[in-house]
Order: sequence, then C-alpha cells, then structure tokens
Amino acid sequence: MSQMKFIGVAIAALLGASPAAIATDEPPVKLASPTEIAVIGDGEMMDALQRAVEDEVAIINEDGGVMGWPLKVTREACEPGTDAKPFARVKRIASRKPILVLTGRCNVAEVEPAEDAAVAYAEENILVMQVPIDTPCITRTASALTLFCLSSTGSSVTGLAFAIAAESPRNVIVLAPDYPPAAASARALQTQLHRGFQATPEEEARWGKLLPPPDNEIRNVLFSNGGPPLPDEVGAMAAEMGRHPESSVIYIGHAPWAAPILAAATLLGWNGKFYYFTLPDDATLPDSLPELSAKAEAFAVKRQPFYLGKPPESAKAYTAFHPDWVAGFWQVMKAVKYARSLDGREIAATLGGPPFFSRAPWLMLQSRSRYQPPELRQRFNDNGDLRMAGYKLEKIWPKD
Repeated sequence: MSQMKFIGVAIAALLGASPAAIATDEPPVKLASPTEIAVIGDGEMMDALQRAVEDEVAIINEDGGVMGWPLKVTREACEPGTDAKPFARVKRIASRKPILVLTGRCNVAEVEPAEDAAVAYAEENILVMQVPIDTPCITRTASALTLFCLSSTGSSVTGLAFAIAAESPRNVIVLAPDYPPAAASARALQTQLHRGFQATPEEEARWGKLLPPPDNEIRNVLFSNGGPPLPDEVGAMAAEMGRHPESSVIYIGHAPWAAPILAAATLLGWNGKFYYFTLPDDATLPDSLPELSAKAEAFAVKRQPFYLGKPPESAKAYTAFHPDWVAGFWQVMKAVKYARSLDGREIAATLGGPPFFSRAPWLMLQSRSRYQPPELRQRFNDNGDLRMAGYKLEKIWPKD
C-alpha cells in the first residue's frame, strides 16, 4: 500500500511545454558543438527507455535540434566495481557537458552506486532523471536542484485522498486493523482529507478566496490486530456506516474480511462508496462480495507499475511505460528541446520546484475549477518526483 500518486489529474494539461521554456522569441545562443543525452544502466527497462529517447530525439533533430545542433544519444553500460576509480565515469561523462543524464540501477556492484552517481551529476548542474528499478530515488537538495525522479515516489495516501475528495463526499470512514502500518495509513488518510478541505491563510492570500469547505466528517475506526474483525467489531463498523448511509468507506486490510461488514451495513441502509486495496490473495473478493444496495458502489484500488513490460514487436517504445510516466517523459524532452543553455538549473526550473507545491491540486478542487493554478501544468513536484497515478480504481459493483 505504498507509492500512490493522485488519480485522475488531466494529462492533457500537462503535456505542453512549460511557459518558462518558451517565454521569449529571442533565439538561444548557439552551442559550440553538439550535446548529448546519456542513458546509463542495464536491463530491459533501460533498453526500452533508450529507444523512447531515440524516438524523441529524432523528432527534435528533424525540427532543428537543440540550440542549433543535432542532439545525440549515448548509452553507457554498467561497469563492475573492480579496479576502476570511484566516480571516474561521472567525471568523464560530465566533462562532455550532456544536456540530460538518465540513470538507472545497474545489475552489477559498481564502484559508485547509481544513487550516488546521480547526485554527483546534479551537483555539476547537469539535469538528471533517475529511473528507479528496485530502490527509491534520491530527493533533491540545495546542492542538487537538477535531480529528478522519473517514477512515482510520492505519497500513496495523498493520491487516494485526493481521488476520494474529488467526489465531494459528505462523510468518509476509514476502516483499518489496529496494527502499526495500517493504523498509520488510516491516520495519514484522515489527516490528508482534513487538510485537503481547508486552505491556509497564506494560500488564500496567494490564490484568492476559496469556496468554504464541505460540511463533512472524517473518522477512523480500528479493529482487532492480526485477524478478522470480531463480531462486536463488525457490528460497530456496520452501525457507523449505517448512521451515514451515503458515506465513502476506505478499507485497509485483508479484503475478504470486509464481506460481513458490508453485508451488515447494507442491512442497516448503507449505500455509499467502498474502496479497498488489492493484494495478490484478494483476487476472489468480487465473488465474495455480499449483495449490495443498487445505489452502492465498490472499487478495487489496484497498483499500476510505471514500467509495463516489453512492448510488442514494431510498437512504439513508449508503450512499455505507464501513460502518466510518458506524459512526464514528454515534458522532460520538451524542456530539452526548448533549452536555452546547458545549465541544468535553468532547464530544471521549467519542470518543477518553487513555486509548485503539493497543495495546488487541493486548491483547484476547493475552488471548483474557477481558477487552476498554473503550477498544475508542471509534471514534477518540489522533490523532483514525477506526479503520476500509481493506482487505478476498478469498479467491481455494480457488476455491469
């Protein structure tokens, strides 16, 4: 139940080049020589990424290249950590002044880990896109402001909270077993939902007076640790749902255990929305669901990996990746195309960081689209993380 980004943000608004990247009609200073995009890493995913980069670079070059020169793509294989000097490759590649470095984890033990190398490039003010495979990305720092992550590394809780809040529910009930990870997720959901329906004075001063928050309640109900809810707990949770018939219920726990809660709540008149996270052994839940009210809806919250696997023969390399990931990748390539210098800090400013911040979607929601903060056109947040839908909501009731 980790790594979820908010669900349902419109991709179309995010695909355009940042206004800062094309704000002037003055031609950029021509480079002294061509520049490059370096792709570093092994494996099928990095192979697919290289093909995607080459496809986009071909389009850029047909349109005149970058700052008067054609752009090239170089691939750097992983180097075992034997007698090589630490960071020798970093220094060698950095000396070529690439406009972009895409780096993924290698399958061999290297002299310097991919994470350390990514930071080293960023500290040279080179634009760096980390491509995590089995480890999280390194967060941007004051000395590495050009460091970004081409994957979903933000809060899963924030994403689900935004998706549910977008439905403007009157009441939200979070059901979770009383053990630390699930209880912490329940508390985080409650916090995010409360925060999402309010604006700070500073935010109102910046974006104007927002509509008042909806008149709703958000509460957590915890049940027994380590096993199915006890009969009295089932009754208490069902009664809470019955008192709020149109409530949105978020269930964190082994999904089949929710069946008796739903059955009892339905008898008490509950007909709201039910969200549950899927686990590998929860595939039979649609078959074990009780008969719900005709007005009720149930959604499975399913993980969406950003790398979807090897594309079919002759298909575009992009098809190997999640569509939201592709949207972020396109923004990166547009920033490269419209770059006016090799200073990664200038390019990075068109992708993310101040003034973007994670509260912008909530403000858009509260203002009911009367004003859409321009920062929402950016695809990366303050930490340099690609904002994408890490989960999808699959309706399992009504059974159409």
